[in-house]
Amino acid sequence: MGALRSLGVQGRLDVLAGWAADFDPDPAGIAEESGLSPEMVSWGVRTTVREVAQLGSMLDEALGDRYRVGGFRGHTQTVMPDIVGHVWARTLPTSGWLPVLSCLAAGSACVIKAPEGAQAAAEVLRQSLPQVFPVAVHAWAGGEDGDEALVRRSGAVVVSGGVNAVERYAELTQRRQIPFVPFGPGCSIAVVSADADVDIAGLALDVAAYDQRGCLSPQSVWVEGPGRDVAAQLARALGALANDLPRGPLSDETAVAILQRKSSAAFRGEVFEAREAAVLYEPEPYRWDTPLHRTVAVHEFSGGALGLDLALPEGLRLHAAGIAGSAETRRAYAAVLGRRGVSRVCAPGQMQTPPAGWHHDGLNWLARLAHYVDVED
Repeated sequence: MGALRSLGVQGRLDVLAGWAADFDPDPAGIAEESGLSPEMVSWGVRTTVREVAQLGSMLDEALGDRYRVGGFRGHTQTVMPDIVGHVWARTLPTSGWLPVLSCLAAGSACVIKAPEGAQAAAEVLRQSLPQVFPVAVHAWAGGEDGDEALVRRSGAVVVSGGVNAVERYAELTQRRQIPFVPFGPGCSIAVVSADADVDIAGLALDVAAYDQRGCLSPQSVWVEGPGRDVAAQLARALGALANDLPRGPLSDETAVAILQRKSSAAFRGEVFEAREAAVLYEPEPYRWDTPLHRTVAVHEFSGGALGLDLALPEGLRLHAAGIAGSAETRRAYAAVLGRRGVSRVCAPGQMQTPPAGWHHDGLNWLARLAHYVDVED
């Protein structure tokens, strides 16, 4: 810890920037373990690591010196935990990297508990980082005694995963009274507004990235007005994208689920087949879910942002929305969808590549890990 802290913030950022510039791991082990194609893993690594360049501005927002107003005259210091525990309970192989890199840049050592599908990714990260950045990796299985050991060892815990893991660590961290940041499960959508010139290739990338398995993956596309042409174009774009970013292998169970979902969609609308993908044109939605793995539904709505809110299933909580339209249009949708939990609104093609400092789950999450000390003059 002494060597890490002695570098200072800028020193740590400089070392990480040098690491990111040279980082080009073999994707084979991560791909085999995660079920993604090597090409998809390489894409995920590249898009994740390039955000290291933005960590400085992220730290400035979350941990920069704060000066109070309203009678307080003094200086506010931020103190990060010596160790931050990172639990990858149900996550994509590289989605937990930026929280770890952010904590290291802020001066905290990291312990990663990774599930079977992400242990290779955790080890690649640990082994590649310069020795000045202390990172430990442990296998993770929910409900074991190791959960309590991780909480006792850590000064804060970040959990990326399912509801059970979030609830368990919320209880354990509350008992010990240490900061806790939950990145729970979520679903996302894409929207094509009536006046939009939609980027079909970008929309296809949003669907295909990580085989549609992430919380930022659009599970459905909502078109204001006729949607059949969008569905047909999206299918063609997904088929073309499979040349450079092929889908990972399907389990027998997933293959059967996709076949059944396509069969049911054919009775309600039309199915546009593509290489390693299927677009289900269902003007009136009758169910929310799909088996993912590049199986996406296209629905129609009218009435702008308020009309979309009425068309969406009651009580549905959303994570992000890719809105095809002007910046003004995105702001209008954000005002409405924010009430459904949306914490990120962007243009198509950008859903799966968020900036390092985005407010995941609506939180300035790094700031929640810090302890603030007001030093009065």
